[in-house]
Amino acid sequence: MGALDYFLSKKWQGTKHKPINNERYTAIVLSEDGANPNFHLNTRLATDRYLFDYMNAFGVGNTMLARSEINLLEILSLLLISKELEETNPKKISKTILELSRGRRPKNREEIRIINLIEAIALIETENFAINRDNYDVIVHILFRNLGYDIENKTRFYRQTNANTFVPNVLDYQKIDKTLNQFLGYMTNLDDQEIGGFTQALIILISFIYISPYQQNNLLLAFLLSKWYLQTINKGRHFSNPIYPLLYDWKLFQKLVKETFDNQLKLDDLLDFLYKESINGINLAYQIKNFDEWIESDPTYRHVADYLLPNVIDKVIALRIIQKTDVDKGISSEKLLNSFRLRGKKVFEDQEIHDVQQRLLDQKIISKEMKNGGREWFKLTNSQLHKLQKLLEEQRI
Repeated sequence: MGALDYFLSKKWQGTKHKPINNERYTAIVLSEDGANPNFHLNTRLATDRYLFDYMNAFGVGNTMLARSEINLLEILSLLLISKELEETNPKKISKTILELSRGRRPKNREEIRIINLIEAIALIETENFAINRDNYDVIVHILFRNLGYDIENKTRFYRQTNANTFVPNVLDYQKIDKTLNQFLGYMTNLDDQEIGGFTQALIILISFIYISPYQQNNLLLAFLLSKWYLQTINKGRHFSNPIYPLLYDWKLFQKLVKETFDNQLKLDDLLDFLYKESINGINLAYQIKNFDEWIESDPTYRHVADYLLPNVIDKVIALRIIQKTDVDKGISSEKLLNSFRLRGKKVFEDQEIHDVQQRLLDQKIISKEMKNGGREWFKLTNSQLHKLQKLLEEQRI
């Protein structure tokens, strides 16, 4: 199964290992004799090492105040990625997630999808929930449960076309059954693989997107399988890396996936992108934790905490404003609003952003001035938040 720190094993310490000398490494995930994911191995060993150290330095531990908020954000992100919900407003979806998590029964098809995902994640996070075909079938069954699909006959539930997939150049649908079996064989024999860590998790993610076997939920399943692997190798500790920041770069993600599939599954550019998005996810969790602790420790803000940021979505909006609002140059209101597009679409109401903005203004966390043409311009004024902003700047490819 490997580990997050697989690169410390003896097999990777010598310089005579063949894949290192040959530079490119191919993971036999999809076919014994066809195209498979491949990449420059030295680069991946270095980035896995860096990301491992980075997560240990800035990752949010199990007992941190922000844990429940990060879990909520993870579920929300997966739902937004899946594109199976008609509702797209993050605040409304989050409210439903909380209600269902606390025991309310689902009222409609959309809420059934949400509770199914909540239960699938809970199962993946169960200690000793091993990666094998039977457990894979259980996860698939839970995700599609009570939605009217004939999931007992898996071949009938496969997609029958290459249309309506994340990118058009996925695997030919006539090869799904054979390739999915090869993929599941790879998944259930990860102990035999030479690599591990974040690179292995991303191989699983990209490979499943390439197969996209089902009529729905392929992206959702791809991210869940990647999370399942990371959870398993993280030695029973809760693993959460919010993928919410990826939604800001969704079009670039889609473009890189398509280019990767066009280019014989050479993953290098896509892995570089996802590596940086992983850092952004760790940063977001760390910022939420530090924001909570900063408010709790500062008497100026502690007594207005419930007013300032009453829920995690307002907190994410506030952090985005802080992240984008430079101390010296500032940012225009128009540019700030445009920075909130998720999956390339506007999902927040302008008023939701303005409301958070106003609270930050009221507490003198940011300032506003008018420039030529009557344009509103915002600057960050709190020095402590400026330090956090500079420490964890967004990663860009």
